Amino acid sequence: MKRYKNRYLVEFSGEHPALPLEELKSAAEACGEKIEEVEVKGRLSVVEAKEIRCAVSRCALLHSVALQCVSSIVGDTSGGLTRPSEELKEKGREIRNFIHSHYPKAETYRLTIRKVGGRFPGVEQNAIIHGLAKGIDMRVSLKEPDIKVVVYIVPSSPSSTSTPRRLLSIPSKSPPSHSTPLPSSSIPSMSPSSPSPSPSFPAPLTSPSLSPASVSPALYFGILLHESSRSDFGKRAVKNRPFFSPISLHPVLARTVVNLSRVGHGGVILDPFCGTGGILMEASLLGLSAVGADRDSEMLRGAEMNLRHFDAEALLLNSDVGALPDILREHGITMVDGIATDLPYGRASTTFGEDKSELYLRAFETFKAVLKPGGYAAVVLPGALPGIDGLRLVSFYSLRVHRSLTRHFTVYRRL
Repeated sequence: MKRYKNRYLVEFSGEHPALPLEELKSAAEACGEKIEEVEVKGRLSVVEAKEIRCAVSRCALLHSVALQCVSSIVGDTSGGLTRPSEELKEKGREIRNFIHSHYPKAETYRLTIRKVGGRFPGVEQNAIIHGLAKGIDMRVSLKEPDIKVVVYIVPSSPSSTSTPRRLLSIPSKSPPSHSTPLPSSSIPSMSPSSPSPSPSFPAPLTSPSLSPASVSPALYFGILLHESSRSDFGKRAVKNRPFFSPISLHPVLARTVVNLSRVGHGGVILDPFCGTGGILMEASLLGLSAVGADRDSEMLRGAEMNLRHFDAEALLLNSDVGALPDILREHGITMVDGIATDLPYGRASTTFGEDKSELYLRAFETFKAVLKPGGYAAVVLPGALPGIDGLRLVSFYSLRVHRSLTRHFTVYRRL
């Protein structure tokens, strides 16, 4: 017998066409929630799940989540939405019936429209609001509504009319499947002497053949459940820490790495190159047991300052990555549930004179030694390491930050 599932509308932040959904699925796995992808409309994904709240609360790369309440509708091919008021009114009645059925105590509501992935100049928002309001026929409260109804306007075609934010750039090549091991020919070399590898992403979200006016809009209707605010991440930004390094990951990306490791609440997560503690902070704030190690004692002192400043906790170890298995055992840790780390690779990073390729190989040997079978290692690299015996590469995403820095988010699973 098939278990009942809800259908959710998830609005992602738009910094990358694939990584936000991967983060959501990984967070769901960590929470024991299973998410099935139904439809992708640019930055809006339709997913099915019995429950999604835990996963959503962990994620950094999403804006809002709504419970889909009625079926979607599509505008005309000229880019407008010339729906008769009676049709919108009927859709409003369906929304009202859904509210009465699922939220019987609700007396007031607020209706908002969110344009996702386009400007849609042919769409008259006021006409949509007025048409739906006639059918919903409930008391409106703009300040403290019992129910928040949201209408997402998205491109009905797969291509979007929006450009992702400048934090990440999107190249034109399509990647291999992220659900199977990637062939070595598709993965850029990690050699420090090699030029910066080209990212491997889906096609750009913009298309020169589609103007905002020529894309047919689609309307998706939901009951708003969650809205994310990045203000907390901003408070933990590198510039706001008592001790900082310019090469540290932004808290949003650090949180993403933690989620990609799929470690659940209370699980032990290891950052073998913890630096100033950014990844450890995000892990601790999610309720994970964070363990960090670094060969640089000054960095560890800085990490301790940062963790204390943001009320986060972690076990800090002054250790080379190769000595970690023995040192962890001395602290009663034989295996960790997951690994999340940003390996040294930029010009400002130090490896104490060791060749980076050799350091990476030693690091992955330690990952195999301390990661539990079936556990995940989410590693930020200048490339990927295919063919690591005992570790399977399950996903690979490239994020170009600027001309001389491309970060590659890789996820390995211990066999």
